[in-house]
Amino acid sequence: MTTAKYVDHLPLYRQEKMLARWGAPIPRQTLSDWIAQTSCWLEPLHRLMHAELLKGGYVQFDETPIHCNDPDHPRGQTSTGWLWVLSRPGSDAVFFWRMSRRHEELPPLLKDYQGLLHSDGYEAYPQYVADNPGVIWLSCWAHARRKFTEALPSAPGRAGFILRLIGTLYQWEKRWDGQRVGARLRCALRSSHFKPHAGVAQTRRCAPARQGSAAVVARQGLQLSAQPLELFGCPLRSRPHQT
Repeated sequence: MTTAKYVDHLPLYRQEKMLARWGAPIPRQTLSDWIAQTSCWLEPLHRLMHAELLKGGYVQFDETPIHCNDPDHPRGQTSTGWLWVLSRPGSDAVFFWRMSRRHEELPPLLKDYQGLLHSDGYEAYPQYVADNPGVIWLSCWAHARRKFTEALPSAPGRAGFILRLIGTLYQWEKRWDGQRVGARLRCALRSSHFKPHAGVAQTRRCAPARQGSAAVVARQGLQLSAQPLELFGCPLRSRPHQT
């Protein structure tokens, strides 16, 4: 029943109808009570998975909006909640349901974490790092690349050069994926292959600022790419449910 609801996307009202057709009528309230009981049984496992992730020294964080039915909402309309997800490649992924995306939601989820924090450019993450000296922020390659894509029509030379550089890094990653390269070897390969490209990108980042909206967007992309270029061991892909 729990798998049908959360994996097969079958809400309880549909399962109630299906059970009735099979000759086993079970009220929806009973199904709901069973879901709640299952949640209680899984809570210790969730806490353990969360604690183990925070011990690892490297985590990926993301948040995504989810529309949900709100019985307290006027006229039974939906509200928007947020799933905050914490993960690490080759490890678990844990989800936290919150009704907001406020910056204040993040510190309780990371607790006293020390290490590398990999995320997109949402302001809550760099702000958390600024308030916690023991945490180093790694930004997302996909979001950095997006800035150069936006600047490409107006600054084809400057933005196009960085896009080709990032494309080369992704080609190596694809090759290593096909070769099933492990984490330790991949870290060493990134360090040796990416360092020359990182030096060129850093030179572009430190170049005299140009004027215009395209230049501003390109500089934003270079700022986002600064951390992953300097820390060669970090993944190129940062979405927890995708890596």
